[in-house]
Amino acid sequence: MSKKSYRYKKHLYVQINNEIEEPRFDVIHNESKPKRLYKYFGLNKNSADALLNSYLFASHPFHLNDIMDCNPLLTYSSKKIAIDIYKKFIKNTSDKELNRFRDEDVHNRQFINLMWSLLSNVYGVVSLTGRKNHSLMWPHYTNEDGFQIGFDFNLLEKSLAFKVGNGSILGIYPINYVKKLEPIDIYEFIPKFLGVPFLYLTNLKNKKWKYEMEWRIIASNKHMGVPFNESGLTTFKEETNSEFTNSRFLYYSKEAISEVTLGHKFFNNKYFNIDYRGARLDIKFKNFKKGNKDNKEDLRLLYELFDFMVENFADKLYYSTFKYSGTDSNPKLIRSKEGMKINKIAMGHYCWNRTKNVIELG
Repeated sequence: MSKKSYRYKKHLYVQINNEIEEPRFDVIHNESKPKRLYKYFGLNKNSADALLNSYLFASHPFHLNDIMDCNPLLTYSSKKIAIDIYKKFIKNTSDKELNRFRDEDVHNRQFINLMWSLLSNVYGVVSLTGRKNHSLMWPHYTNEDGFQIGFDFNLLEKSLAFKVGNGSILGIYPINYVKKLEPIDIYEFIPKFLGVPFLYLTNLKNKKWKYEMEWRIIASNKHMGVPFNESGLTTFKEETNSEFTNSRFLYYSKEAISEVTLGHKFFNNKYFNIDYRGARLDIKFKNFKKGNKDNKEDLRLLYELFDFMVENFADKLYYSTFKYSGTDSNPKLIRSKEGMKINKIAMGHYCWNRTKNVIELG
């Protein structure tokens, strides 16, 4: 058994190799596990499919909204990498061509980029937050018409361990928020301990993102795909097909969901007929036969999604709202969420009774 580790700030990145078993990875930190983790979803086909089929999508770095996140430039080599290492990563190339490539590879960048692409093809990340609410996250990630899923941390962790298929879950770790993004020297980790620098670059973010209180699932699977079409200024072609995309799905048990909160604009008169009857709202989906093709497809998506929520999480549904807090003389407008009592009257027809269970979110 052999072990390598790297400490940066308060986090320690560890890889343990065993000749018999697969390598083991860990990020050691001093943060307590939150009781709940939350995931924000925009209202689209991919998000609906993810909830309907109980999976989370393990993103490639190209999918992420911050180009500094998991950036390959967070790795470098302080020394020239041995030709034998090049041979392990670059196949079907003559020694002469390989030596020329190595000599021309200034600061090993081409080799490191290739190594990063190969690693990112078999790893993915799922971003969640320990915060049940934040004023920026609702508009940024849901446009206020999507939804938020709350997971029981322990149940999610347990269910993922049995739902990965041929892959594996490395763990669920808090992000290491730092003032400066400093690259890690990979020279001492090549070739057997590359999991250490990869853990590092998937776990590091600028402290400007700290408000998100992000926890990240790190998963591994074969042939997860590299979506070059989502990268800037590249001539590489797309390497992701539906089979590879599916390998980024991490399935969980529905029992891991502790609550679902609908965005404030989830219900609107574009797709719903809404009749106010005091504290009760009568909500009906509009006729599929009316409207353009896009509207019909959106209606089908909403119908299937909302019906699934009502059937499976009727006692766990909330609605994103806002209210005054404080005193009458000094009121403050804050976000809140309200529990919903929902009954299905008929296909596409629901009765929603507002409750007094209003939770202030600040």
